[in-house]
Amino acid sequence: MSRIGKKLVIAVIVVSIVELAGIVLMTRWIGGMATTLIMVLTAILGAYMAQAEGRKVWVEAQRQLQAGQIPGRMLLDGLSVFVGAYCLSFLVF
Repeated sequence: MSRIGKKLVIAVIVVSIVELAGIVLMTRWIGGMATTLIMVLTAILGAYMAQAEGRKVWVEAQRQLQAGQIPGRMLLDGLSVFVGAYCLSFLVF
């Protein structure tokens, strides 16, 4: 594995541990039900925002194609929205 790959794996592990510690602390502070509710509401809000942003990217990419332009930046924006939504959906739960 390359140096960047090793650093990325370490970063993911560290961020996961910090996130888990934060969840445990919040559970102790406000309770398990409230913490779970906040996490679910945040996930729902994030999914809604990702969907709305994805629609904006799709509409803009279609507009650029109709104008005869290549939607290169829009494709990158769409990929970024997809990766963010993927991380929100699968890495949180």
